[in-house]
Amino acid sequence: MKKKTFSLEVISPMFSNGADPKSKDSLEVRAASVRGQLRYWLRAIIGAKTSDLKELWEHESQVFGATDQGSKVAVRVYPITVNEDYTRKSEMLPHKNTEHERSPSWAIQPEWKVKLELVTRHGDLPQEALHALHVWALLGGLGKRSRRMFGAFKLSKGGAPNYDSPEALITVIRQTLEAAGCNASTAVGVPDFPTLHPKHSWIIVGKRGYEDYEEAVVSLFRDLLRNSTFRPKQDSFGSANPRRSSPLIAQLRRINGRYYPVLTALRAKPDRRIDWNTVRDFMNAAAQRFNAEKVWGGW
Repeated sequence: MKKKTFSLEVISPMFSNGADPKSKDSLEVRAASVRGQLRYWLRAIIGAKTSDLKELWEHESQVFGATDQGSKVAVRVYPITVNEDYTRKSEMLPHKNTEHERSPSWAIQPEWKVKLELVTRHGDLPQEALHALHVWALLGGLGKRSRRMFGAFKLSKGGAPNYDSPEALITVIRQTLEAAGCNASTAVGVPDFPTLHPKHSWIIVGKRGYEDYEEAVVSLFRDLLRNSTFRPKQDSFGSANPRRSSPLIAQLRRINGRYYPVLTALRAKPDRRIDWNTVRDFMNAAAQRFNAEKVWGGW
């Protein structure tokens, strides 16, 4: 049996509930949730190399298994920090005007830590699983509102991506995506699933640091998503009916005590209610607002 061990530290409130979302006692980082994120980002990596859904599924199943095929990788999570000080309510919509509108909900608080293990009983850990973990650690989050700067975390130990400045983070993201094989040279139309192909993805990293996560979240909404330009075009950023996840993953990374935005746009079908020109205009506006550099892709 071989394994790699990492430390995962929450850096913005994580709305990660179990069976009862109204109870603080159900807050947890579940191995199944982490596995779901790893599968999502592995698909995005594989999608930079192929648009064939059958090939995608076969490749993903070889790493994380399927109904008729065991997984090569087990995901284990062990709490390190066990303290009620790290389970209190946070506002899910801090840009709103009233307390009720700001929707306070139970959340795991910053500085809460877990030990994360990837384990295999079948030779070495698949490199694809580590690529997925590293990409998730750079671009993604966990729990509700994780596409809107909540559920941010810092991964360390075990060879996790390391950076000590926004410029270093930019370099690490590029190197990680290239190492994972995402810099494909060919592409056909908008893919059927989110992909990190450089013609269908767009990543920017802000060089403007914020004192706390809430200041960054409020800026994302008040200055961008809810301003007079983009508020009338909200369907391009996800919808409830028909249900469509936002193509925008807005996250934060903490560097030397300050919070820096990392925004990823992933172009995919179904997109009948999404205007990709609107998403393009948003990414350009966000780059100005956050003093951001384009790291990957664009359209």
